[in-house]
This record gives sequence, structure tokens and C-alpha cells, in this order.
Amino acid sequence: MLTNTIGNNTSKYIDYSEIGTISMINGCGVARNECMIGPDGAIYPCRALQKDIFKGTVLNGINFREVWRDDSVLKRLRVADRNRANDCVAGGCDFWYFCAGGCFGKTYDLCGDLRSYASTEECSKLKARTYRKIIYKLYMQEKANREGNNEK
Repeated sequence: MLTNTIGNNTSKYIDYSEIGTISMINGCGVARNECMIGPDGAIYPCRALQKDIFKGTVLNGINFREVWRDDSVLKRLRVADRNRANDCVAGGCDFWYFCAGGCFGKTYDLCGDLRSYASTEECSKLKARTYRKIIYKLYMQEKANREGNNEK
């Protein structure tokens, strides 16, 4: 996340060149580095979104590269990926670089749309669990350090 400071205007914005990379490494690679081909030859964004509403082009002798680039469903998911990144960063989420907005399939099942995972209660629960794990790990490190110092 970068901070843009122009005059008195300080706003958060995303380096969009990072979105695909972060999504592929830490989060969902849907429509960026993966898709699913159903038994009928239709393109779906991923196995979690193998639903009629996400059914894309049917590969019936069509060049896959063209479908990958031009399919309206995959394009819609790419836009949604950018939008959820904005939602997470605008909301001040420090975990975005770890989860990249979460799983589109899980978000769709929870919300019925493709908005950010951050808009769900599950996101808050995940953050709370992560904070607890970080605090516990720091506590254990500090405890080990104290015990190591006591032995000297």
C-alpha cells in the first residue's frame, strides 16, 4: 500500500501492478492464473464458482488464449478483484497483503455477490484469530528469551 500526498490531500491507493501478484501468491488466483473447465466445456472462474451465474464461454474449438483474454465472466472477476483490493485498503486492513481479499467462492456463498470478503463477519473473525496467533507467538518468544536469560 502506498500513500499519495499532494498538498494537504493524503489518500491511500494501491499500486495496481501488485494486485495480480499478491492475489496469485497469497490469495485467490481466479481469472488471473487459473480457471476451470466444466464437463460441458464451459469456462468457470474456479471450482468454487462452478455455478450457472459464472458460466463463461463454451470451448467448442475456440482458441483458449482468446477466451482467457476476452471472456466476460473472467473479465468481471478481474474487475471484482481490483474492487475488493480497494475495499480492503480503503478500510485500513493491514492483512490485505496476506489474504488478498479472500476467496471469491466463499465470499459469494456468504454474501451472494462478489464484494470484498472484508464486508463479511468471517473476515473479522479471521483477523481476530490472526491477532491472537501473533500475540501468542510473541508471548512464547518473549518467554523463551526470559528462560534463556535465566539460565545464564
